[in-house]
Amino acid sequence: MAEEAVKKAKVAALKKRLDKWAGVLERFVQSKGDQRALVEAIVESCETYEPLIEVFEHVLKLLYDRDEDILAEEPILQWADAHSEDAGPLEAKLLKQADGLLTWLREADDESEDEDEDEE
Repeated sequence: MAEEAVKKAKVAALKKRLDKWAGVLERFVQSKGDQRALVEAIVESCETYEPLIEVFEHVLKLLYDRDEDILAEEPILQWADAHSEDAGPLEAKLLKQADGLLTWLREADDESEDEDEDEE
């Protein structure tokens, strides 16, 4: 129970920091390539600062949920797909940690494709 409270506190602190720095990120993250680089930078940060691993999914989700479109689903899923077959130890941990978000993104993507087909 205490572990869950600590995790919630970390997520709240991340959200607060993201609120502070979102404008800067928005200026620097302009393209899909920039978004892929952002995902890779977050992964590298997890390697450098291990406590980020347990909130990796939340970092991606917070960036995804921003109104500024800092991080779209495509770069997140591209990173996951690129590492799903030959994941090293860190990537394997991150993929496992972010499994809920990845599943949700894939299902949402499938639903939007189905809707697009229905409209045609």
